[in-house]
Amino acid sequence: MTHLYVNSQSGLDDAVGTQDHPMKTLYRALEQAQAGAIVHLAPGTYSAATGEVFPLRIGRGDRKSTRLNSSHRT
Repeated sequence: MTHLYVNSQSGLDDAVGTQDHPMKTLYRALEQAQAGAIVHLAPGTYSAATGEVFPLRIGRGDRKSTRLNSSHRT
C-alpha cells in the first residue's frame, strides 16, 4: 500500500511524497495516487492561495479506493 504525504506549508510538488519530503498540494498527491493509496494531510490550509487546483477529483479510473487521512503529524 502506498502512502503519500502532503504539507501545504513545507512541501514541494516535485517531492516524492514521503514523510520527510512531502508534496505541497493535495491535487498533486491525487494525481500520483494509485488504487489503494493513503494520502496523509498535514494540518494547515489547502486552498488556491497555497497552490491547490480545484475541483479536486478522487476516484478517477483505477483510483476508486484512494483514502485521505488528515491525522498526519509534522
